[in-house]
Amino acid sequence: GSVISGHDFDIGSPYNKAGNGNTSALGIASLTANVPAGATGMTVYVEAASYDGGSSTVMDSNMMSLQIQ
Repeated sequence: GSVISGHDFDIGSPYNKAGNGNTSALGIASLTANVPAGATGMTVYVEAASYDGGSSTVMDSNMMSLQIQ
């Protein structure tokens, strides 16, 4: 795992921040990204983070693995 902004995440190093956004009142968010053709066959690990309503508390999702086809 990694510690990011003082919070323990499941995802390890190296990691890349994919973007910023907002969640709905239900905590639903989406992210769109372009995947390079050379990534075919790779596994990508994704974990989301959210700040709790203006505080400095960080919450995170479960980590997911995605197979690029």
